[in-house]
Amino acid sequence: MNDFGTLLKSKNLKYEEKWCPSTVDKFEKILLSNILSSKNSGVISNICYNMQYLQYICFQIEQLNLHNIILLLLYKNFIIISMSIIEAIFYLVLQEKKLENYEERELIKKIKGNKTKIGDKYYIFDIDLYCLSEPQKVQMTFDTMIKKMKSNNILSSNPKIYKYLNKYRDSRNNVHLQNAITKHKSDFWQYQKGDYYVVKYMLYKILTDVNLFMADKNAECIKFLKLTKEEQIYTANYFKMIEKNEL
Repeated sequence: MNDFGTLLKSKNLKYEEKWCPSTVDKFEKILLSNILSSKNSGVISNICYNMQYLQYICFQIEQLNLHNIILLLLYKNFIIISMSIIEAIFYLVLQEKKLENYEERELIKKIKGNKTKIGDKYYIFDIDLYCLSEPQKVQMTFDTMIKKMKSNNILSSNPKIYKYLNKYRDSRNNVHLQNAITKHKSDFWQYQKGDYYVVKYMLYKILTDVNLFMADKNAECIKFLKLTKEEQIYTANYFKMIEKNEL
């Protein structure tokens, strides 16, 4: 069923009569189709659940005549969750390729220093005491993951995709509403239709990247990410505006 009305409680429809997202196994089939293994089942499952939610967000945007602010906040949710999915995919890919970060020292103690005057200013010198140890994995930031993916030429997609990933990777910080220190930093100004299309495009390109997955580009479960011709034209123009730093 493709009608949003099937989700209304007042309809009292049976489960099989309601709209529902693609099943988890459909997304798993794509994610496990090439270099990723099932050993990271928890992360894979989280990606699948969030893909289902993205599908629902797109369903709302397509089916409902929404208030402008509600629409923008759906764009925001889509972008934030999409970037989290891409980060999780990069994490798994780098893990499979043994490209994680390692540290050969372990922090033992932090020693607070005393206030010292140098010239007309006061400084404090703190000391971090480390012990040499066997190499241990260090948690990577999303920025580090993007750089590693780029430097190792892992994606077959247009290299410019890394630039767009960098543009949107910090969008997740906007879950902290107090970050909007000026009116023009508020959600109303930060999330537009073009941003929604760009992130849809990036996620689709990554899920269909031949270096990562062996996904059918027309697979039913990712069709909702594929831009229409009209959306592709809109996105191409939006890309030009990004390149000109007008956004």
